[in-house]
Amino acid sequence: EGRRKRHRDDLRRDEWRGIYRCLRHREGGERRAEKEAQGREDSGAAAPPCPGQGTGPLSPPSTFCAGAQVGAWRKVDKNQNATAIGKALWDQAVEGLFTDVVFSFSDGPRILAHRNVLCAKSAIFQSMFASNMIEAKTGVISISDFSRHAFYCFLEHIYLDAPGAGWTGRVDARELWSLADKYDVPSVKDCLLSGLDESNLAAAAAYALSHWDPNDNPLAEACVAAAARNIRGITELEGVPSEVLALLLSGEVEGKRGHLDRFVLVQRWSTAAGAPAASADVQRLLSRIRLAAIAWDDIEAFVRPSGLVPEQQILALRPG
Repeated sequence: EGRRKRHRDDLRRDEWRGIYRCLRHREGGERRAEKEAQGREDSGAAAPPCPGQGTGPLSPPSTFCAGAQVGAWRKVDKNQNATAIGKALWDQAVEGLFTDVVFSFSDGPRILAHRNVLCAKSAIFQSMFASNMIEAKTGVISISDFSRHAFYCFLEHIYLDAPGAGWTGRVDARELWSLADKYDVPSVKDCLLSGLDESNLAAAAAYALSHWDPNDNPLAEACVAAAARNIRGITELEGVPSEVLALLLSGEVEGKRGHLDRFVLVQRWSTAAGAPAASADVQRLLSRIRLAAIAWDDIEAFVRPSGLVPEQQILALRPG
C-alpha cells in the first residue's frame, strides 16, 4: 500500500512538472514572438503567416496565432478607442441608461447625463456635484439661460470630443462658446475656433468684442489670425460695426496683395454701411492700410476709382 501511494505521488509530481514546463515553454514562445513582432514593427517588415496559414489569396483560415497579432494590437489608435467609449456612453445617455443627472429646460424635454462623464470634462460640474448644493443632492439641474438645442450639442461634444449629430442643424455658436466658458470645457472652444472661416468671422468678432476684454480674448485673437489668412473672402459686411472691421484689420498682412485686399474690404464695407469717404469710420479703417505698399497699377485700377482716397494723396504715391 505504501509503494502504491508513493507511486501515485510520483505520478502527480511528474504531471505538475510537465504542466509547469509546458507553461514555461509557452511563455517563452510568446515572449520571443512579441520581440520578433516588435522588431518587424520597428523595421517595417511584414509579419510571417501563422502556422498552417498560407500566403496565397485562397489560403485556408488557420487557428488564432497570438504572436502575429502583437504588432497589430500595438497599432490600435487610442483616440479611436476613446471616441468609441464616448459614443457608447452618449448612446446610453440618450436612451436613459444608468444616468444620474437630469437637465430640465423651459423650451423642451429634459436631457439625461452621467455625473462621472460631466465631472471628468468639467471642473465646474465636479465642484457642483462634490458640494452640498441642491443639484448634487437631487441630480436635477435647471437650465434657463441657454436653449435646449445648444445645451444638447454642448453635452454631445462633452461625450464625443467632437461635433455630433446635433451640430448638423443650425446651432448658435455664441451659445456654445458661452456654455464652454461657463462650465470650463476648453475642447468645445477649440472646436469652434477650428470652424472659423470667412463666412462667420465678422459675427464671431462682433460677439468677441461685445462679451470679453479685447486684451485677453482668445476668440478675438483667432478671428484676427483667420482674417489675415483670408481677408479677401470676407464678403458678409451688412450691419457690421466699424469696430469689428478694425479688429479684423489689426492682424499681420499676408501676401503681396495683402494691403490691396484690405483696401477692397474697406471699400466693400463703406458701400454696405453707406459711410461716406470723409467719415471718421472710413478714415480710421484706411489708417490701418499702408497705401504705399500697393502697386501703382492697382492704385489706378482700384484705389483711385473708389473715391475713398483724395487725389492729392494718390499723386503722392506715384513712383518716381
